[in-house]
Amino acid sequence: MAWRRLKSLRTRLLWLVALTLAPILALHVASTVEKQRSARAAVDQSLHSIADLAAGNARSLLANYANILRGVTWLAVIKSGDPEEASRLLTNALAVFPSFQDMVLTRPDGTVTAAAAQPDGTTRDLGDRPWLRQALDAPLTTILAFGPGTIDGRPGLVLAQAVRGPNDGVVGVCAITLAPDWFAAIFQDIRMPQAARACLFSQTGTVLTTWPPRPQAAGKTVAGADEVLPRLDEAASLVWTGQGPDDAMQRAVFAPLAAPGRQRLFIRLSQPQAVHEALLIGAWQRDMLLFGLAVALALAAAWWFNRAFLLRPMGQFVAMAKDMAAGNLDRRSGLAESQGEMGELGRALDAMADKLKERIRFTQELIDAIPVPVFYKDAENRYLGCNAAYERSIRPLASIRRRTVHELELPVQAALCAKTDHAVLSGAAETVEYETSLTFSDQTAHDVVVFKSRFHDVAGRAAGIIGVLLDITGRKRSEAELLASRTRYKLLLDSMGDGFVVLSSDYRLVESNPAFQAMTGYGPDELEKMTYRDITPEVWLQPEERLLAEVDAKGFAEVFEKEYRRKDGTILPVAVRPHRHPESPGEDRRYFAVVRDIADVKAIEADLRQAKEAAETANRAKSDFLAKMSHEIRTPLHAVIGMTELTLGTELSPQQRDALETAREAAGNLLGIINDVLDLSRIEAKGLELVIQDFDLRRTLAGVARTLRPQAARKGLFLTLAVAPNTPRHVRGDQGRVRQILLNLVGNAVKFTRAGGITVTVAAPDGDPSQLELAVADTGIGI
Repeated sequence: MAWRRLKSLRTRLLWLVALTLAPILALHVASTVEKQRSARAAVDQSLHSIADLAAGNARSLLANYANILRGVTWLAVIKSGDPEEASRLLTNALAVFPSFQDMVLTRPDGTVTAAAAQPDGTTRDLGDRPWLRQALDAPLTTILAFGPGTIDGRPGLVLAQAVRGPNDGVVGVCAITLAPDWFAAIFQDIRMPQAARACLFSQTGTVLTTWPPRPQAAGKTVAGADEVLPRLDEAASLVWTGQGPDDAMQRAVFAPLAAPGRQRLFIRLSQPQAVHEALLIGAWQRDMLLFGLAVALALAAAWWFNRAFLLRPMGQFVAMAKDMAAGNLDRRSGLAESQGEMGELGRALDAMADKLKERIRFTQELIDAIPVPVFYKDAENRYLGCNAAYERSIRPLASIRRRTVHELELPVQAALCAKTDHAVLSGAAETVEYETSLTFSDQTAHDVVVFKSRFHDVAGRAAGIIGVLLDITGRKRSEAELLASRTRYKLLLDSMGDGFVVLSSDYRLVESNPAFQAMTGYGPDELEKMTYRDITPEVWLQPEERLLAEVDAKGFAEVFEKEYRRKDGTILPVAVRPHRHPESPGEDRRYFAVVRDIADVKAIEADLRQAKEAAETANRAKSDFLAKMSHEIRTPLHAVIGMTELTLGTELSPQQRDALETAREAAGNLLGIINDVLDLSRIEAKGLELVIQDFDLRRTLAGVARTLRPQAARKGLFLTLAVAPNTPRHVRGDQGRVRQILLNLVGNAVKFTRAGGITVTVAAPDGDPSQLELAVADTGIGI
């Protein structure tokens, strides 16, 4: 189970830094312990070195003192034993060597022969001194002795050397008592540790001298003798810790010293344990302080680094993620220009935001492209958005976002909507469909069908509802209109005087109106079980099959006359107009037809045929009469025209010629009228033909104008001819028909024009001289 405290990135990073520093801290502690041990060993080694150096200095001093004493014993004055001279020499030597406290020359029996300045109470007999016997026993060796039996009887260190006479016989002993401060001289050039102390002691543990000088310590047993003395053979590496003379804990090292007379002495160099530990603790504290400072700097650097390079970028990522989750897809990480993994992550997140924004925009555009209103809500039934069709038709997005249906709709509609929302979100239904009424943005009520389904989040939980509104107002209106249409259709069929019948694909009479039922004598239920073959005489079956094939090909057929066999067996002539029935889903209808009872029409047709035959007979008699009469009329008329033309060939005055020209023109017109009557006869007989020949168009036009100008002048009208310059004079056509048409049009214009005039124009249409267009225009009411 993960610690709740580790959910924070800051805490995780701190733990990471702590865990990273933990082995370093452990190594440092181990290193510090090792350093402490090494430092302790170094301090001990330093004490050993100082002790060894002091031992070497002490050995050198004692050797020098021994050599001085040996040299004194070789002096003739000393060998002669002259008391005065020897005393003078010893006194001078004592002045020369401040480290010498006393000098004396004795006979072998211990009687003092000569001495340096004798202090009061100085004994004259030294025969009981151990060093005297030792010097006499080893005349060639300088004896080093310590004890209360020095020259003056006080504890001290004595050097003694046998004095040999001229015959090498021992004539006495010369002895030196070293001053108490001789031992301090060996430490003058040595840098001693803080609060360090030194003492010189014999192999029996007797303290010979100390540094700093402490006369009261001389002759006492060295501290820790019981532990130290058995281990003096390993003095070079011996380290002892224990109570010193002042009961303070001391840490001491030892150095052996080879003294004159083959005696073993030891230098003990000690330091208070508190000082020793203080030095180590101080070093440890300095080391730990530096380490703590380094750790603090490392933590500060890690904190700054984490804040600058991890926490701040991660904070920007978190802020961006929160904004994206809140719907702000314009937010960017601000790290796209950075380098490294954070820059790559920032660029990737920015690209993901762009892709998500593009995907959402595409989704919104896709939703907006849906032509019907679409909306979507969250799990609390608050509107999240809609498409463009919803905004156009119902409400803008800003007015519905984050609001519920109770804030927007009437209570009844809101309750129905909330109920269906709950059904979808609770899983009671995958999809809900219901009809309701909704007020659109134009304040008109519309009938709509609402389809609702739920959508899910990434965890598969219901996250909201998506709904589609289908406006069925038009459908409702169409349904009402269809119902009304069907009602009107039924009323129309029922009120029709003609029969109406519908055939299925297998030619059953699936629908008929009362008129058709009355024609055939069958009821509607009977007809539904019959086909058209059941009521059609066999002679009409094949023609009707061909008729239906034509209907299949064209969709309809012209009126077709046939016969039905009625229920009572009688034959009924009918006229049928069949059509292809419009295809409708779920309906098996192929043809429909209007059927008319033509029994009465057939009777009338018979009467009409008889009347037609009589009329045609009368018409033929009329045509024969007109043909004969027109022929009889034309014969004298031709004579009139001929005689007029002969007269025009004689010498005439202008007035006579003009009158004869007019008479000839009128006779010609009359002949034209007679020809028209004959033309009508020919037209009725379908025998009219055009006479194509060359003729003078300008003269024909002038004749027409000359004939009708007197009539126009009498009404105060002008009659103008306008011939285009490129109009040919001679053309090919039926001159008589052209003149006939122009006379009819211009005469009509003169007749119905009260003011103004008439203009006859001739021109080639579109500049094509192969054709001419003759136009008659007037200022009257027109044809």
